Amino acid sequence: MYYIGIDIAKFKHAIFIQDDNGEIINKGEYFDNTPSGFQSLLTILNNLDKSQQKKIGLEATGHYHMNLIAFLHNHNYDVCEINPYFISQYRKTFSNRKNKNDFIDSEIISSYLMNHECKSYPKGFYHIYALKSLTRQRESLIKAKSKQLIELTNILDIIFPEFKPFFNKKLSGTALYILNKYKTPTHIANMTIDSYNNMKKDLRKVMKYSKFLELKQLAKNTVGFFDDIHIIMLEASLALYFTLDEQIKNIENLIRKEVLELQPKMLGIKWFSIFYIATIIAEYNFFEGFNSPSKCLAFAGLEPGRYQSGQIDKNLPMVKHGSGHLRNSLIYGSFTLLGRYPVLYDYYKKKRDEGKSHNVALSHVAKKLLRVIFYLEKNNKNFNINLLK
Repeated sequence: MYYIGIDIAKFKHAIFIQDDNGEIINKGEYFDNTPSGFQSLLTILNNLDKSQQKKIGLEATGHYHMNLIAFLHNHNYDVCEINPYFISQYRKTFSNRKNKNDFIDSEIISSYLMNHECKSYPKGFYHIYALKSLTRQRESLIKAKSKQLIELTNILDIIFPEFKPFFNKKLSGTALYILNKYKTPTHIANMTIDSYNNMKKDLRKVMKYSKFLELKQLAKNTVGFFDDIHIIMLEASLALYFTLDEQIKNIENLIRKEVLELQPKMLGIKWFSIFYIATIIAEYNFFEGFNSPSKCLAFAGLEPGRYQSGQIDKNLPMVKHGSGHLRNSLIYGSFTLLGRYPVLYDYYKKKRDEGKSHNVALSHVAKKLLRVIFYLEKNNKNFNINLLK
């Protein structure tokens, strides 16, 4: 067998090839991240002895490798995905020298392939990659949207400091509607009965008329100060917020469509957000290459560390080397289910009664949920509440 290590970069990649006996077939060669570069790689691969199998591996970093994998798949070559953390740890055993370059990195990947099992990217991986990209983009946009709410709050603290406390310290849909339509305390103070009626037409839920009058009075007597600069800042922040909100809705529609087409069994877990489901599908790739829940826990960084030496044997805090996106989806998803499934809440309470903190107890619930999800998807079974026991 040939062990082919490829070190990925933005503009060019490095390749190293050796065989079962450790004989170097290609000691290091660059090929560009271009159509002609891919063709030169194909020539290298096709010139190898066709009677021997070829095991190609690369680190799962960034996105620069995705087109290369698609190209290799189109030419009937499988590609193994290797966790960068494993390569980092293997590097320490490979050599004590501090030298590092692209060819050394590709040699390390090749050697890792020779000594370890690793999973191949499945055919049609682009579908999963698209879902992964969408879920991560959604997460990024939500963070940006939250940042804009902070910016809005900072501006309101100057223009109309009483506004957000009036809405229970939350910029609700009604609050944002009023800000977007009227902007300044002066305009809010001059709202009329027609303004209120229009609000009722445009929004599904509005404040009582008595609260509407109270807000007008607050605006009239505000201690806030504003000028043209503050109004421009407010308008810009609102515009960006609504743009982000619209982009999130568009991406969520795409995610929802993708998940419903895939029909994962975990859709049967009622009240479990389809966006958490999407992240789990994308990050685990439908559990391809995972043959046990323990490996799934390790991939998500949900397994505890352990220290054992002589008479000492104790558990350490949770290892967080896995996917943060996946870990957050499992933990937050578990939290949303606590009030829906008494069996999960009882398990959470049991851990709390044992003296564990909220976060630690919640991580135990996430582990239980992940084991159930693993069982559903690997065995193509429908969800049954008894599985949570």
